[in-house]
Amino acid sequence: MSPMESKISKLKDKIELIQKNVDKASESLSKHSKHAEELSSLVQTQKGLAKKELMKSLKKSQAHIKDLESHVKEGKQILEKKKEYLSKLESSQDLSQSKSSNSEIQSEYTEKIQPRAKAKKQTSSMAESKVEKKSEAKSEEKAEEK
Repeated sequence: MSPMESKISKLKDKIELIQKNVDKASESLSKHSKHAEELSSLVQTQKGLAKKELMKSLKKSQAHIKDLESHVKEGKQILEKKKEYLSKLESSQDLSQSKSSNSEIQSEYTEKIQPRAKAKKQTSSMAESKVEKKSEAKSEEKAEEK
């Protein structure tokens, strides 16, 4: 595994972990919001000391909900940044892989195709020189005949 692949793999693991945390925080936020609604409706039915105690509990619950909301919001922002960074890394890796495959193709061309082309060129130049020699020999024979 190349260093780039290792970095991408670790980043994917971090993204997965952050996503799980955000999902759990969102689920917890939902549960706490329902609980706060129940407390709010219960406060309305109570009087006196019970009402005061329920109000304290409701305020703590609402503060906790605000913390959870900020946690979820921040987690989503971090998650989005990590995903953007991952896509940049993957696209740069794809680019470098295509460059390396281009260089592999170029080296394959250099190793296999160029020698064939040179051989064909040499063969054709050899054939041309044979034809020239034959034509020279024929012209010499004609000159001798005359």
